[in-house]
Amino acid sequence: MGETQPANSELSTITSLLEQLQKESQQQTIYRKKQLFLTRVCALLFAGLLAAALYGGLLLKTRVEALATQADSIMVDLKKVSNEISESDISGMFQRIDQLAVKGEQSITEALLDVEEALEVLTSIDIQSMNSAIHDLQTVTGSLSRLFGR
Repeated sequence: MGETQPANSELSTITSLLEQLQKESQQQTIYRKKQLFLTRVCALLFAGLLAAALYGGLLLKTRVEALATQADSIMVDLKKVSNEISESDISGMFQRIDQLAVKGEQSITEALLDVEEALEVLTSIDIQSMNSAIHDLQTVTGSLSRLFGR
């Protein structure tokens, strides 16, 4: 009987240890399930971030390509304009503009001189004697019209 008692006590110790191991195993299982859930959530978040980054990169790529196309056409236009400017005779153009300005100034000066001469002619006319001549002409034409019966 002495042997059964220590065997009982060992058995109860082993049983309590097994129960403790079972509880710890259940807790570890719960923690692993939580850890698995959180790992899946993190994986989904990272997948979402990756998808958003790829979509943003795709949008950015199309915009950059459009800007590059516009920049290319602008560069072509700039090259054409610079070639036209380099091929043009700018100094000759400025000389022709200067000549045109001088001719315009000469024409204005001549026109002002003509206006001045016309004013002198108008001021030299004796309005009084002209009125008198018109009055005399009316008198003569009136007499002639009465003579011819009109």
